[in-house]
Parts: sequence; C-alpha cells; structure tokens
Amino acid sequence: MGNRRSRRDALSVAGRAFRAGKGADDAAGHFRRYTTRTLTHAFRQAGFEVRFSSYFFTPFTPAIFLFRSIPSRLGMHRDSFNSRATRDHSQREGIGARVLQACLDGELNRLPQLKPVSCGSSCLVVAQRRSLLARSTYSEIYDRQFHLRNRDSGNLGSIQLSWNHSNPHRLPFMKLQIDTETDILSLASSDGTEQVSLYSDRGFEILSDLWLKVGWNQKYPYTFSWMGRPLIQAPEDIVRTQEVIWQVKPTLIIETGVAHGGSLIYSASLLKAMDIPGRVAGIDIEIRPHNREAIEAHPLSSWITLLEGSSVSEEIVSQVRSLIRPDDRVLIILDSNHTKKHVAKELEMYHPFVSKDSYIVATDGSMRDLHDVPRGTPDWTWDHPAAAAEEFAASHSDFILEQPAWLFNESTLNKNITHWPSAWIRRR
Repeated sequence: MGNRRSRRDALSVAGRAFRAGKGADDAAGHFRRYTTRTLTHAFRQAGFEVRFSSYFFTPFTPAIFLFRSIPSRLGMHRDSFNSRATRDHSQREGIGARVLQACLDGELNRLPQLKPVSCGSSCLVVAQRRSLLARSTYSEIYDRQFHLRNRDSGNLGSIQLSWNHSNPHRLPFMKLQIDTETDILSLASSDGTEQVSLYSDRGFEILSDLWLKVGWNQKYPYTFSWMGRPLIQAPEDIVRTQEVIWQVKPTLIIETGVAHGGSLIYSASLLKAMDIPGRVAGIDIEIRPHNREAIEAHPLSSWITLLEGSSVSEEIVSQVRSLIRPDDRVLIILDSNHTKKHVAKELEMYHPFVSKDSYIVATDGSMRDLHDVPRGTPDWTWDHPAAAAEEFAASHSDFILEQPAWLFNESTLNKNITHWPSAWIRRR
C-alpha cells in the first residue's frame, strides 16, 4: 500500500507462518506469510530499494497463536472462527478498534525513530522503485510520510520516517558508466546525475566506494592472514592502524573480538618490531579451542593475553582494568558484536582506559553502506558501529572523532579507503 504517483511504498503483510493455521489464514484473507528477511528479498527481486523493515502488532502475537492458530490447526470451531476473523478485519469502532489503535500507537512512536520491532504478527517494509531513485531528490527519498491502511477497517495511522543516516552522500549507485575512451565517469544516483574525470580524486572516491561494497560482499577481506593466522580486515585499514600504532606507541592494546587471532598477532608483531615493551589483550565471548591452541602455540604468544567472556560484562571489564599499569599508553580496538547498542556500551565501559592522544576505535562502520548488498541487512542503515561512535563523540567533550593524519602523502587525496568510517575516536 502506498502513494502510486511517486512509487513510495509502505507495505504491510501477514507475519511469520507459525502463528496461524491454514484455516485461520484463509478466513483472514492471508494466502502467504513472510518474515522481514523474506519480504525484503521479494522486494529486491521485484526491483525495489528497501529502506526500512520491521515487525509490528506485537501485542497480538500470543493472542493470535492461542485463539486462532491452535483452534485452526485442531479443526475446532471452523464456522464461528471464519465469522470472527471477518469481523476482526472489518471492525471500525468500539472497544476492539480502540484497543487496536492503542497498540498501534505505541509502535508508531517507535518506528519513526528507525527502531524496528523484533517480533509481531505483521511485517512492515518501506521501499521505493530503483528506477525512480535517480530522479528523486535527497529530501524526497529520506523524508517520507507513509500511511498504513487496512483495506476493510480504514486508516490505521501514519508514520513519519526520517532517513537521515550519518553518511548521506553514500547512497546506492543506480547507474555507473566508465568511458575509457573519453576518460569520463558518469554516475546517476539518488542525488541526481554527475560526470567527473575518471582520473580525478572524485572519480577515485566513487570507484573506491563501489569497490569496498563489492569486495565486502565477495568476502575479499576474508582472503588475508598475518604470520599464519587469518586476518579478516581490508589491507588499507591494517596499514592505517600501523601508522597509528607507530605514532601512539601504545604499551597496551586492548582488542574486543578475537576470531582466528590474526589481529592479535598483527598488533603483537608491530609492538615487537617497534621495540615497544607492550602487551595485547584479546577479548571474546567464545574463543574456540582450535583458535586458542593456534594463538597460544604462536611464536608471539608471550605478548598476548586472552580473556574469554562478554566484552561488556563487569567481570571482563574488571579483568581488563587489572591489566593496566599506571604508566601504560592504552589503545583500544572494538571489533566484536557490531550492533549499535553493543558498541555504545563498549564505548561507555572502555573509554576511561584510553590514554591522552590515543584512540578507541569502533571498527566496521561500513555496515551503514552495505545494507543493500546481497549479504547485507536493511537494518544496517541505522544499526551500525559508526552511529554509536558519532553519538559517543558528540556527548563526550574530551574525545574527538577524526581520521588520523597520514604520515606520508604526495597525492591530492585525503580520505581513507576504509571499512572503518567514523571509527577513530581520539582522547584530547
């Protein structure tokens, strides 16, 4: 259901299939059920760009299961059930309508903040046709008002969705043409059309953004190792990290997220090569036995301390605190759970440990730019580490969000090619 003239669609459909039996669905006019993931996939296959997805009607989930699903599956009260389902879908006023509106109002207050509901009897997807995105302005795409309507019961309410994510210039490319004869790169995006010289800083940035998206989807960062251990990072981010370690010269590097241990080995090797008498602490909620064995058997294992547990548990944070000496220079890299909520909690719990002119780094903020690739998730438009980092820096005056200075640059370029946008937070 949506505005036909602008092809801005806010579609609501019946939710997960286990909540109703076939009899219940037939009576209610629901002939197919979806999850937000399967509905998003269907929209993309049909040529739409999905901007937001969520469940809603959460309060009705247990009631539907108890009073519709179970009786329907048991074949009970088929006739009375049919008439009741029809009545439910055509109710316009009375206590039922008031209860329905009250429940919906609570969820409508949440959805405009781009906070999806994790469970409900219906799915909501907001999408726009890709073919029209290039002809839309930024404000047209990112500031919409959608009206949810039920075909029988009338207007259920409206949602104002503001899509002002933290990196508005990075929007999905609609059409990219490279002419190597004229050396012109033509870009048609949701910002309009643009033509730039292929051999220019802007041309390089456009191609780099696309390269990062395609490379991540094809798992290019999963092809590297460091001194025998897998290192799941883009080489550009690894080299920039080396530059920071050379400048800061930390004596303690704290990393949340261990995986195969390649990043721990990398940090330890740099400390040893720079002749810094330091240590590396690696934290993970689960360190798999074969990875622990490989890390502990590595020649650099004496530089590494492994802590197993949640990075935001008081017990782990207390253990980390005990590792810090009074004269330590501490650098912290957050690379565990990448939800905005988790990273925000890590930032609050670990920032007191950061030394002056050192950094706490919220990695993998590129999730905000990867929401529309095949391996991405629509919720990443808002649920990503960069959002947590930006909010943290805005509320902590003793920290500043900045790209570390390049130690060498004979080009006119000035932006990192990175999967870590809005990641580097320096203590002033």
